[in-house]
Amino acid sequence: MRGCTVRDLLLAAAENCYAREHIQKRRRVRLPLVISDGPKVHITNEQIYESAWP
Repeated sequence: MRGCTVRDLLLAAAENCYAREHIQKRRRVRLPLVISDGPKVHITNEQIYESAWP
């Protein structure tokens, strides 16, 4: 009906199946990405700006 070959039809089906698998395997990222046992640093945006621009 579409005027394509059986080969093209099978390739399209395989690509569609692969695309669905790839999308389903994505997982949401959990923060923090890096977990540290070191001391926590509490700094404000103003303090960062002051130290970067003397």
